[in-house]
Parts: sequence; C-alpha cells; structure tokens
Amino acid sequence: MPGIAGADAHARIVLRKDTALRLPSYRAMFGLFQNHVLLDAPLEGDPLRDGRAIVDALARGRSYVGVDALAPAGGFSFTAEAGGRRFTMGDTVPPRPDLRLRAGGRLPRGARLALLRDGREVRQAEGDIVLDAVDPGVYRVEVRIPGWDAPWILSNPVYVFADAAAEQRRRRGAWPPEPAAPPAAMVIDSFDGATVFQPAFDSRSAVAEPILDPSAGADGKGAARLRFRLGVPDATYPHAYCAIVNQQGRDLSGRSGLVFAIKGDGVYRIWVQVRDDNPLSADDGMEFWFASVRTSTEWRRVAIPFSRLRSINKKTDGHFLWEHHPYDPFAEPDDDRVPALSVDLGSLKVHHVESVKFGTESYGVQRHRSEQRRSMDRSKT
Repeated sequence: MPGIAGADAHARIVLRKDTALRLPSYRAMFGLFQNHVLLDAPLEGDPLRDGRAIVDALARGRSYVGVDALAPAGGFSFTAEAGGRRFTMGDTVPPRPDLRLRAGGRLPRGARLALLRDGREVRQAEGDIVLDAVDPGVYRVEVRIPGWDAPWILSNPVYVFADAAAEQRRRRGAWPPEPAAPPAAMVIDSFDGATVFQPAFDSRSAVAEPILDPSAGADGKGAARLRFRLGVPDATYPHAYCAIVNQQGRDLSGRSGLVFAIKGDGVYRIWVQVRDDNPLSADDGMEFWFASVRTSTEWRRVAIPFSRLRSINKKTDGHFLWEHHPYDPFAEPDDDRVPALSVDLGSLKVHHVESVKFGTESYGVQRHRSEQRRSMDRSKT
C-alpha cells in the first residue's frame, strides 16, 4: 500500500456561513511538505501524458514524503542492489545472497536515518545506512533532522519477497469488488416522464433546465441531468453549489438507506445530503447529513446506508432522525442554503459546464429487516 501526503487546504477558515478568513494560504499549506516522485523518464510538457506518469508512479509507490518546510528533501535516495541491477521504492526484489539495501543521499548535517523491517527498526545511523544479508520483509526509511522529533522524510517501501509470496501479497491487497446495490424497496423518483426534484444553485452558479432527459437513462428511459456551471467562491462568498432537491416529506421508518444510479461526463465527487430536525442546531433547527459519491463515465448503481451519513454540525444530536421517528429528510427551506443534493466544489473545474445524470432507480430506499423491526418495537412504546 503506497503512502502519500496530502493537505486539506481550503485557503480559508469559515467563521460563519457568510464569513471566512483567507488563511492559511494555499502557498503556505502546499509549501509544508511534498510528495517526491521517481519517474522512469523526464516529464515532456504534455499535461495528459505527464499526469498519467505521475499518477502511475504514485500508485506504484515510487515516491517518498519530505517535509520541505524544514529542509529541501529532494536529495534523498533509498535503493536495493542485486545482480548488477538497482531497484527503488515501490519495487519488489527477490531475496538473494548479494542483495544490499542502501539509504542516504544529500542530507542535512546530523540527519539520522532509521531502517525499518515490517515496522520494526533494524538499523539506525547518521548520514547513510547500508544493510547486507537482507531477510524477506517490507523495508522503509525514516529520516529525522536535529531539533525535530517528527520525521523529516518518510519513504515508501522496498519489498523483499520471493515471487510466490509477492503474488500472494498482491492478491490479498487487491481492491475488493464493490458490492452490488440492493434492489429498491420503494422508488422515490424514476425520472420517467416527470420528476419530484427541482434545480437549485447559488447566485454565482447556474443549472441548465429542464433537468429531465427522457432518454438518457441506462435503459434508454428517463434520467435527471444536472448540467451545471459552478461559480467561484471568495472570502465573502464561500459557498457555491449546484444541485437537484426535493422538499417532499417522507416516513423512512424501517428503511436503511438510499439506492440510485449515477453517471457523469467525468469523474466528480458529489454530496448526497439528507436533513432532519435538531432543536439545538443553529440552522433553523435542522441538521444536515452528508455522504460523498464519486461518479464515473459509466452507469453504476450506488447504495448509501443511512449509517454512513455524517454531520458536521457542532451541536449534532449524534444520530440521523430516521432512527427514532419519521420526519421529512429531504425538506428544503425557502432560502438559498446548501441543497439536498450538492456538487462538491473541491473536485470540479470552476466555470466549466459539466454534467451528471441520475438513473431510473434514483433515490430508491432500501429496507433492512433489523431496522424495520426496531421501528416496529419503538412504535409500540
């Protein structure tokens, strides 16, 4: 499993829904650390080809993390040598008598390196490390510089395994197939000829109408198309959104989640948002519950259990209301707040028109036997 570093950078601290401080800056956040990527060939200036090369190297673990705010980390190296060949981070090397691991490079004076095998330190030294007689295992390096307890550099591993063991590890670590979404117990909207959803967007954004497309669904029937142009937020206007929403109240007692089909003209992350009441909430007594979904360019059915929904309300009551009594989870107040289904700004091209489609089983509600029983038991009390 390769390791990379990332910054949850928004270049603002939201104080209220309409007020934000523009700090820390993107420059400050992105200057703290870097993913140093090892490429097979130099970049060519072609964004698509170079992007694929970088993503491929990150996926293979051919990189390391450096806290460059402390000192430039570009001179570090961690390699394995055997039989006249050289391997590096992300590579799998079969164990053999002449195998040697070496870590070092251009490091600050006093830098101390620790070589770890399967998470346990096997050697520590200042300046560089050389290890012969290498046993099978997962080897990585941590580097610290004087005055700081936290690591300055974290390497990705070099894997030392025979072919059979390496294949077994690959199979065990493979991404599991996504479980099939269950059939819908109740269809909220089939988008076939009519829809209960309406477009919603802030004053800087736009959604094309009508949202109903009579033949865009996976089966050639209707679908809702969210074709949008997302506005640019700033310090005084931090919330831009485009959405389709529904205000109809529903009793979701005995239901366990949402099921829908979705397709995009690109890969985006959208928020599915459901609301219930919370008297302690500052948002007019309502609490917003979220789950994110990634689109693809092919139709896929998605299930979102209600247990997966999360709230960011500081006065959350800790549970989505479907657990204790019926309410309108799709209620939309008569203002311009974040809608029931919103597109997340972080993964979109601002000021470009994009499209997301929702298919014929969209917003079907799945039933779960245990949840139905819990609802019946509560109704008796």
